[in-house]
Amino acid sequence: MLFSFLMPWETLEETYDPQYNPTTGALAKPVMLAFGELFIKQRLGLTDEETVDKIRENAYLGTTEKAKSTAAQLVSAIEIR
Repeated sequence: MLFSFLMPWETLEETYDPQYNPTTGALAKPVMLAFGELFIKQRLGLTDEETVDKIRENAYLGTTEKAKSTAAQLVSAIEIR
């Protein structure tokens, strides 16, 4: 995922993480994971269901190790959903 190198993930995580309180709900997923799902959906023009199917078909849509790890987490998060 070449786009992943352009994103300030640490800064986004600092902004995103405080929005979730582990005592009142589910723990927040990493911002890279949440963004990745939305990026795939928008980039390919998919519905929510099509996005889930696409990620299940190919959990390694990225090419870097970090992207592969994030894709695997995304599939796990989708299965929980």
